[in-house]
Amino acid sequence: EAQNYSDSLEIEVAERTKELKAVNDLLTSSIDYASKIQKALLPQKHKLTEYCQDHFIYHDQRDIVGGDFYAIFENKDKMYVCVFDCAGHGVPGALLTMILGSSLQNIIKNEIESPGFLLTKLNNFFKEALSNTEGYEVSEDGLDAIVLEIKKTGNKLRFSGAGIPLLYIRQNNYEMIKGDKCGIGYSSTPINYSYKNIDVDINKGDFIYLASDGICDQIGGKGISFGNKRLMEILLKNSKLSMHEQKNTFIKNFKDYIGNNKRRDDITLLGIKSG
Repeated sequence: EAQNYSDSLEIEVAERTKELKAVNDLLTSSIDYASKIQKALLPQKHKLTEYCQDHFIYHDQRDIVGGDFYAIFENKDKMYVCVFDCAGHGVPGALLTMILGSSLQNIIKNEIESPGFLLTKLNNFFKEALSNTEGYEVSEDGLDAIVLEIKKTGNKLRFSGAGIPLLYIRQNNYEMIKGDKCGIGYSSTPINYSYKNIDVDINKGDFIYLASDGICDQIGGKGISFGNKRLMEILLKNSKLSMHEQKNTFIKNFKDYIGNNKRRDDITLLGIKSG
């Protein structure tokens, strides 16, 4: 009797394991397909090299899909470079990037007045789409963002930030320039909030970096976060290298710092050398 019970239990466990594997395979297949859709929304071709000497893009999601997103597009005679960090990672973050990609495509069909104008429009769209207009009792869905505007001529660039600063290197000095604190679409951000524009003087050979907070928030070393200061010191130390080499050096430093710690978030880092 005991043997029969044992055999019956083994059969039942095997059947449940088979069922769970089938469900897992279906979910994995669906997420893999969602990843292809998400990657298709990222810029495949762009003309950024016409507006700067050199650049690099590093975009690495923690999971198969994620909440980091970037956009590069030309509007009239200006180039816009954007980094977006949607709340969460994995599937929840990825769903927000779908809303972001759709809203962004609608907004840029018309002329973009400024980076602040673009962020203001995105906030309006997200507030209406997610109905986050009543205060803190509703879900906290939204994103942080930075939008950089570059022209082919002149010695100024313009940016607007929603929780993401502009990282800037000139010769042997670095600076972190903060925009607005209010994120986009969050219940705490008013629907009519107007994001400010900040103009920055730029010289040939200066470096500009846009980074999501998955870099500075990453825990490593002795349980200490990577931090923006460490990021800027690494970028400054390697600023004599080509942009491709800068990217590879950052990746090595970042992975070495993480060590055996778990990745906390998606990461995006865009670097631009002014022309």
